[in-house]
Amino acid sequence: MKKNKTIMLLTLGCVMSLSLTAYACVATNSKDSILDSQVELKMPITAPALEGEITDDAEVLDVAQFKGKIDSIDGDEAIVTPDKGEDIRSSGDAVRINIADYSKPLNKGYSVTIYYDGVIMDSYPLQINLLGINDEMFDIEEPSISDDFDEAVSFDNSYE
Repeated sequence: MKKNKTIMLLTLGCVMSLSLTAYACVATNSKDSILDSQVELKMPITAPALEGEITDDAEVLDVAQFKGKIDSIDGDEAIVTPDKGEDIRSSGDAVRINIADYSKPLNKGYSVTIYYDGVIMDSYPLQINLLGINDEMFDIEEPSISDDFDEAVSFDNSYE
């Protein structure tokens, strides 16, 4: 009787282990494919054929916007309350923005139009990747990977 219980428990353990392993493989593969498709959708324009020309392959990054009022200012940061009816209000009622790059003075109570890349970080207040305020878009530069490797890699073509 004791031997049968041991065999049943070992069999059950093996089945559970195999099930978890299979589930992990399926979950990992589907997650990778979802992430790959998201990366393809958000791919920035890189090196067009001629300056000012956009090729058919290139996709433009989305720019989302909302209107709101400045609730408070603390140094280089401001809290903006989105107006009623703005889509971002479904995520939260306050958004923290960095105003260090904005060239005009801002005060509490000012109405502003905020431009961002559509990404909303879940926190309170919400945080976004700010692209511009009102009619002023910021010059956002993406870091270049090649600059990091230029100094680290050297090729020695001399043979002795």
